Amino acid sequence: MTKEISSPDKVYFPGEKITKNDLIDYYHLIYPLMEPLIKDRAVTLERYPSGIEKKGFLQKDCKKKPPAFLKLLKTSKKDGSFINMHLCNNKESLTYLVNQGTITFHAALSKKASLKPDRVIFDLDPSVSGFKLVREAAFLLKEILEDMLSLKCYVMTTGSRGLHVVVPITQALEFDKVRAFAKDVASYMSDLEPKKYTTEVRKSKRGKRVFIDYLRNSYSQTAVAPYSVRALPKAPIAMPITWDELKSPKMHAQFFLLKEVKKSLEKKHNDNAKIVALKQNLSTSIKTLSKIIAH
Repeated sequence: MTKEISSPDKVYFPGEKITKNDLIDYYHLIYPLMEPLIKDRAVTLERYPSGIEKKGFLQKDCKKKPPAFLKLLKTSKKDGSFINMHLCNNKESLTYLVNQGTITFHAALSKKASLKPDRVIFDLDPSVSGFKLVREAAFLLKEILEDMLSLKCYVMTTGSRGLHVVVPITQALEFDKVRAFAKDVASYMSDLEPKKYTTEVRKSKRGKRVFIDYLRNSYSQTAVAPYSVRALPKAPIAMPITWDELKSPKMHAQFFLLKEVKKSLEKKHNDNAKIVALKQNLSTSIKTLSKIIAH
């Protein structure tokens, strides 16, 4: 037990008796996988200092001077003002932030203060319980991205309700262009299967359809970081998975749980390395999609 951890036995997940120390142990275990996917990215902290049964809050701006090992990133807001967001670039920072009650990390889609993202994220959000439609949506999206647009993508459980399909890209285009591309992909997909998928923002108009959320692809937006624990009963994890894993009828959004995850991690290292190394130019795919839509 390190001296930096206060109240290590404080229970964060009462149903599973998961303590702050258990959470820190998990993040220490997973950090070699998590670090290359969150390094140099501003993180929004989802904090529950009294555990998940008490009201938590989101924190973007660091209001007080952090320890020397924890770096801040000056980030501009839409109104022209600035906030200082946290970076989680080392295990010491991770420990410090979890000790402050952070359960979930939400990461920016670009590194440092760049106005050019290096990820496109599609959030597949089900309108009804069950995972079958979300799984089908992910595989159709994969077909569009990989077979039609020549873009490799990976998939991850969100630890909540749905899936994220992520396209790693080079930092070449600004957020507006990337968001427009994501919107066009989502609209094309919903036009293919209008009874199954929608881009309708208002929940009341989605019916039973899966919402293809492209809106995260905007400056200042964040998405749950890979390997983050969610502040939900049983401590589910946002876990990158292979497409073969997604085929399993047992797979669902909260399949990976903190107390059971160790046995799943050994095979994740090779998959993770492929994700980190993948960088793709989006410009050609944008032109291809424009031609497809025009026809």
